[in-house]
Amino acid sequence: IKNGGSIRFSSNLKPPKQESSALKDTVNERNNNVLVLLSTSVKYSLDLLFYLLRTSTGNKKFLIKPHPDTSEKVIKRYIKKLPDNFNYVGGSMEEWMEKVGWAIHVGSTAAIECMTKGIKVFKYLPERIDLDPLLGMDFRQNIVTDSDTLDFKYPENFEMPFNNLISEPFNEETWKSILNEA
Repeated sequence: IKNGGSIRFSSNLKPPKQESSALKDTVNERNNNVLVLLSTSVKYSLDLLFYLLRTSTGNKKFLIKPHPDTSEKVIKRYIKKLPDNFNYVGGSMEEWMEKVGWAIHVGSTAAIECMTKGIKVFKYLPERIDLDPLLGMDFRQNIVTDSDTLDFKYPENFEMPFNNLISEPFNEETWKSILNEA
């Protein structure tokens, strides 16, 4: 299988629809659902899933969306049983974006689709070199690392990244630890 990259359609760039009063219950339900966007890298995807399993997130329902190039069966080889609030999902992104208020990814252009639909996006920054497809854009995302808890608080004011970056900021604490061990 070869992945030639992602194509994003202009229909995804429309602003999110305004919620009517009849949909308020749906909004509350959406805020309890988190779309977990896995990448083509099994290692990165496992890093993200193990992070979510380690955090105290029992009050949320996690909808795990494997990348089209990485089957659910591959992930299940490494994580055989998940808690009841973790479920694999398939189908189109459009279908699942209407059911969630949050998304977390480890490097997936699907995060762009979520942001354009008004979904709050977290970026999990693993202890690996990682190129984020959102770096060169003016999208804002909240970054979490292994030392952070996932508390689903989303700051209103983000510091804008330097748009000419070609890699993510390194994890300073990790590098200090590595250098101190050397």
